[in-house]
Amino acid sequence: TYTNANLSSGDQVNVVMTSSASCASPVNASSNSVTMAVTNNVVLTGALTGNFATLGEAFAFINTNNGSGDVTATIKANTIETSVAVLNNTNYKITVIPEGDRIVTANRNSPIIALNGADNVTIDGLSFTENNRLTIRNTAGASAIQIFGAASNNLIRRCTLEASGINNSIMVIS
Repeated sequence: TYTNANLSSGDQVNVVMTSSASCASPVNASSNSVTMAVTNNVVLTGALTGNFATLGEAFAFINTNNGSGDVTATIKANTIETSVAVLNNTNYKITVIPEGDRIVTANRNSPIIALNGADNVTIDGLSFTENNRLTIRNTAGASAIQIFGAASNNLIRRCTLEASGINNSIMVIS
């Protein structure tokens, strides 16, 4: 298995195999070139740009950058969030939209998305064009979204929010 987080579409990968067996001839064998087609799961555009594997990674990037302006996080492929996607209070106006039918999922006893004092965030399950849908699904016993810490001017609309377990809320505002 070969893993490289720095590959981009159009990069070419070659494999050179080397044998230590005395009977191997030739000792090295090279593969054909493979041209990579990389799909980034979450893409930031606007005042901040970048490509990320998860929504949580995109939010962490936003949290660490000082600045202001409009930022759109487009979910281009389904994501599995391995930790809470926390967005803290920043000077950015954040819009999260899907491209196609997308699912942001996790299986843990904490929310998938946490807006920790974050202001001016819109999570819109239908993007600007086409008939796209966003589902935020927590398959364990916790909420899909938590809003807390004096967060204000936030809008969650046209999304499917799913939480699993008995007596659990799909969204918690505290």
